[in-house]
Amino acid sequence: MSKIDRYLLQSLRADEGEPAMPTAAMFPTATAVEISVAMPEMEIEAADVEAGVEPVEHAEAVIPLLLRVESPSWDGSAIPGLRIHSRLGPVVSAHGSLESLAALERDAAVQSVEASRPLENPGELATSVPLVHGDDVHTVHGEEGDLALVGIVDAGIDVLHEAFRDGSGRTRIVALWDQQDGSGVPARHPFGYGTLHLGADIDGYIATGVVPAGLGRDPDGHGTHVASIAAGRAAGSFAGGLAPAASLVVVRSQQRRFEGGQVASLGYSHNHVDALAWIRQVAEAEDLPVAVNMSLGMNAGAHDGSSLLEIAFDEFSSGGRASGRVIVKSAGNEGGRRGHAQLVMRTGDAETIRWQTRNVSRDQDLIEIWYRSGHDLEFELEDPSGDRTGTVSLAAPTDAGIFPSGDRWDLDLERLHSDNGDSRLLVRIHRGGLPATFATGTWRLHVRAVAAFGDCRIDAWIERRNARALSFQDHLIDEYSLSIPGTARTVIAVGSVSPSAPFGVAMSSSRGPTRDERTKPDVTAPGDGIRAARGGTATGTLNMPGTSMAAPHVTGALALLMSHWRKREAQVPGWRQLNAMQMRAALVQTADGFSGAHDPARGFGRLDVRALIDSFS
Repeated sequence: MSKIDRYLLQSLRADEGEPAMPTAAMFPTATAVEISVAMPEMEIEAADVEAGVEPVEHAEAVIPLLLRVESPSWDGSAIPGLRIHSRLGPVVSAHGSLESLAALERDAAVQSVEASRPLENPGELATSVPLVHGDDVHTVHGEEGDLALVGIVDAGIDVLHEAFRDGSGRTRIVALWDQQDGSGVPARHPFGYGTLHLGADIDGYIATGVVPAGLGRDPDGHGTHVASIAAGRAAGSFAGGLAPAASLVVVRSQQRRFEGGQVASLGYSHNHVDALAWIRQVAEAEDLPVAVNMSLGMNAGAHDGSSLLEIAFDEFSSGGRASGRVIVKSAGNEGGRRGHAQLVMRTGDAETIRWQTRNVSRDQDLIEIWYRSGHDLEFELEDPSGDRTGTVSLAAPTDAGIFPSGDRWDLDLERLHSDNGDSRLLVRIHRGGLPATFATGTWRLHVRAVAAFGDCRIDAWIERRNARALSFQDHLIDEYSLSIPGTARTVIAVGSVSPSAPFGVAMSSSRGPTRDERTKPDVTAPGDGIRAARGGTATGTLNMPGTSMAAPHVTGALALLMSHWRKREAQVPGWRQLNAMQMRAALVQTADGFSGAHDPARGFGRLDVRALIDSFS
C-alpha cells in the first residue's frame, strides 16, 4: 500500500489534463524517468539563488507537501529535489518534485506523504468586549496582556492602523512574515520564501505613512479585523479589543500552487504548518507565551483529528502539554450551507447522495466520503445528463474518464487509510486542472452496501470554495460540520453567538461534534456582526460577521490569562505557565451557562473573561 496520498495522485493527473488515473503502484519501484510527466515550466526566483537554495529542474513541478516521519531527527538529505521548510514533531513541511515522491516512497523512515489542501477566506466591540466581561479584566485586574504574544495567521493586516500601536505610537507587531510577497524587501524569510518585516521596519513605515507595495494595507480587511478584536488598542472610532497591550506576531498566509497556477487546491497546510513553526520560534526568542488565532480553514477531511494538518496543529503545543502555547480556531461558517451529508446503511441497501451545482467557473469539485473500513460499499457517479461512470469497489478501487459533457472524473476508494484506518472515497470532477464551468444540475452518487456490519454510517463533505458552487440535496445534517483544523485535539474551537440578548447561536456557525464524537466547539463568543478595525484606514472600522470574529475574542482572552498568570509567578509556589489543556479546561468551566453538558452549537457555554481570570487570582 503506497505512502503517497491518493489526493496528491489525483492532483497530479488533474493538472496534467489526462483522464487516466495514476496508480499508487507506480511509486515503489519506478525511476524518476518513469514517473516524470511534462509539467508547466517554472521560474526560479533570483532570491532563491542568492540564498543558496538549490533550484529544482525546470521540467519538474514544485509540489507543496506534508510528510509524516518516524523521528523528528529525519533530515531528508538523501531525497533528491526535496526542500524542507519546517518541522512540528513528526510532521515535516517541504517542497519536492516528482522524483522526490518516488524516493520518499522508498524511504523506510517516511510513513506518509500528503499534498497540501486549500485555504478559504470566507456588532460593536464596545458591546462585545463588555458582554464577555473583558472590560472588567482591564479595569479591575489592570490586565491588558502586556506579557503575552498574540499570533495571527490570516490573509493580511494593515500595519499602519493605529489599533496595532502602543501608547507612544510605536508598533506592537514584533515581526510579520508575508508569505505572499516574494520581493525579499526588507528581508528574505529564513524558511526560504516570502518577506520578513521586523518591528523596526514597521516603525519606519509608520513614520513615512507608506508600506511596501508587496505588503499593502489589507484591502479585504479580514486579517486586520480579526487581529484588532484579539489585540487592538482603542483608536478613533475603534473601541479596542481584548488584549490591547499584547505584542503581535503575524503571518500573512498564502496558498502555494503548482507553478503555472494550476491545481488550486494544493497549498493550505504546507504554509500554515510553516507559519506555526515560525510563530513558535518567535515566542521562544521573545520569552513570551503565545495564543495563536486561526480564522481560516477547510472542509475536506475525516474531521476526527487524525490528518497530518491536525497532528501538526497539536504538535505546536506538544499535544497540549507545552507551557504557554495554544491555538484558537473558528468553528467555521458551514451552518445551513448544505456542505455535509450523512446516511446510515445496512447490507443490501441502495441509496443515492445528490448535490446541486451552480454555473460558477472553478478548478474542480471535490467530495470526500468517509466510513468505517469494515464495511464493503460500491459507488457509481452520475452526471446531470444521466451519464454514469464505472463502479468503484474494493475489487476495483479506482476509475477515471471523461463524460460526454467534457467533465472529467476521478473516483478513488482507499480502504484502511493511513490516518485512521477508515475508508475514504474521493470524488473529483474537473477540467484537467483548469478553471472552467462544469455541468450544472443534479449530480448523483449511487451507493450500494454489499456487506455492512450492523449500521454503516457514511459522512460526506464538500470541499468548500468561496463561490459555494455545490450543495447537497438530501441526507442533510448540520452537525459534524466544524472546519478543519478546528477538529484537532488540542485546538480550541469557537462558535458564534449574537452580541446582544438573547445571545442566540448564529445560523451559519458550524456545529459539532467531531466525527469521532469529541465535544466541539468548546465555547462560543460574540461573532454575529462585530465592528472592528478596517484595513486601509488610520482609525476606521467596519462590521463583519462570522466565527472568524468569535475566535479572536477567545484568543485575546487567553493572552490576558497567560499575561496575568505570568505576573503571579512570584506569589504562587511551584508556578508554571499554563498549557493548552489547562487553558481549555479553565475556559470551558468558567463559561457563562456551563453545566457540564455539551451542545453541538453552543459548546459548553459563552466566553466569560472575568470568570476565567478570577479563577486564577
